Amino acid sequence: MRLTQIIGDAFSMVSGTEGTVTINGKVYKGETVRIKGSGEVVVDGKTMDTLTGDLKVEVDADVIESLEVASGDVEIHSEEIGNVNVQSGNVQCGDVKGDVEVQSGDVKCGKVSGRISVMAGDVSVG
Repeated sequence: MRLTQIIGDAFSMVSGTEGTVTINGKVYKGETVRIKGSGEVVVDGKTMDTLTGDLKVEVDADVIESLEVASGDVEIHSEEIGNVNVQSGNVQCGDVKGDVEVQSGDVKCGKVSGRISVMAGDVSVG
């Protein structure tokens, strides 16, 4: 994920409980973790850090209500995932209870209970 190309949030994770997001090896914990297009890491409403360059994001949470990726690759380890929305990038995750929407990129996941929408890319289920 390269931040200089992003307007708005580059990444957003909303969890019903505290989750862990690892960005370039640094761990952030909270119910809501966002990476703004400017590079700011915001955890539960507080700015924690400012990042630059390419990012590697990994998410660990029991429950993820929603996950949005503007650009980049994200690996998710979660018991339950609500909705997944990818504008440009790749997501690897387990079962999705809600919908999977992909503008451009690939999603590799377990079962999907909701609908799947892909404009350009692939969704691999199972």
